[in-house]
Amino acid sequence: MSNHNLSLSSSQKQVQTSSEQFPSRYYYAINQMVDCDVKLLTDDGAVIYARKVDLADASAYFDAMFNRFNKMDKDYIVLKDLDSMALKLIVDYVYTGNIKITEENVKDLLVTANYLVFLFISNICCKFLQDHLKPSNCLSTKEFADLHGCLILMSSSESYIKHKILEVIECDEFLSISFERVEELIKLIYYIEHAISNEKQVGINHYYTLIWWIED
Repeated sequence: MSNHNLSLSSSQKQVQTSSEQFPSRYYYAINQMVDCDVKLLTDDGAVIYARKVDLADASAYFDAMFNRFNKMDKDYIVLKDLDSMALKLIVDYVYTGNIKITEENVKDLLVTANYLVFLFISNICCKFLQDHLKPSNCLSTKEFADLHGCLILMSSSESYIKHKILEVIECDEFLSISFERVEELIKLIYYIEHAISNEKQVGINHYYTLIWWIED
């Protein structure tokens, strides 16, 4: 059974996660490009060296590529539309069992991990985004979760928006929503009306923000 450890920095800006599932004995070899039998190539020209057996052991995507569907004999794979830094962090995780997730890299990591089927990293990224929901980013986080099929994150974002709607409407994300997103707007307006009806005294700023946004 694999062991995963998490530690959150005091600033709550990053999470360090480690796993005993993947051994580190090959890490020096990776740095020296020894025993590597595949190169991962990205759109921006990055070249990341690895061993097929290790990638296949860590990822269902690579397992299918190397073992199940064909015995791929090429020594390189072109991975399009993936962030090279996120890919490097994930490959490093395969060999070290450690990965650092930050507010700056979490979305690229999640997209890359989802595509390559690194489920543990995907789950940790979703948890990180859940823990960092705030009025200024919850709408874009929900949209991101919907786009990438992160159902738990989408549900958490929806719940957060519902309970924090009077703070959300004061943020730029809310004011920039297009009326083309009709279904979402109807739901947000319902949340606003519900929140206002439950408030004994609604701040005048909430009222003017909503009126300004509707008339804009």
